[in-house]
Order: sequence, then structure tokens, then C-alpha cells
Amino acid sequence: MAGENGSPKFDDFDARMKKLRAESGLEPEPERPERHSIGGAGLQVGVELFAGVAGGAIIGYLLDRWLDTWPLCFLVLFFLGAAAGMLNAYRHIRKMSEVPNGDSDAK
Repeated sequence: MAGENGSPKFDDFDARMKKLRAESGLEPEPERPERHSIGGAGLQVGVELFAGVAGGAIIGYLLDRWLDTWPLCFLVLFFLGAAAGMLNAYRHIRKMSEVPNGDSDAK
């Protein structure tokens, strides 16, 4: 198919392995937390910030040219885009730093 690159799906395989482990009396494998690379996370945060600022600036510039109100829309949408980019970056960092299995209430 067009969207598949030929790699098999492992959901069925994992289900069969769990069933065989349970039948043979072996301990189930511990769940592994998701791993994030530092470089990938930094790149994602940078893209979120840049996209918000650039998107707001471009839309503001185009609106200013159309409405002939030069700095007004540009400035407003530039800062709104920057705020949206920071919020998206914050959400991404927050999602990455969550402790798996909900064990975040340390005493």
C-alpha cells in the first residue's frame, strides 16, 4: 500500500508473546517508558517557537498590507504568535517530563 513501508505491525506479535508467557508461567515483561532524545526534544521546541512567531508575523504583515494599517496587525499577531509558540513549547516539555504510570506524587 502507499502509506506502508513494508514493516509488520507488532501489536499482534506482542499479544501472542504475552499469551505464551502467561501460559508457560514466565513473568510478564515490565512496561518500558517512552524514551525521548534530547536533540529531538530541543528541535521540536525550537520548531514550536519559530512556527508561532513566524506564523503570527506573516499573517499580521499580510493583514496590514490588505487593510493598510501597517504596524498594528503585525505587532499584535507577532506577540500572539510568540505567546502561542511558547505555550506549545511548554506543553511539549511538560508532556515529556511526565512520570510514567502516574507516580508523580512524591512525598
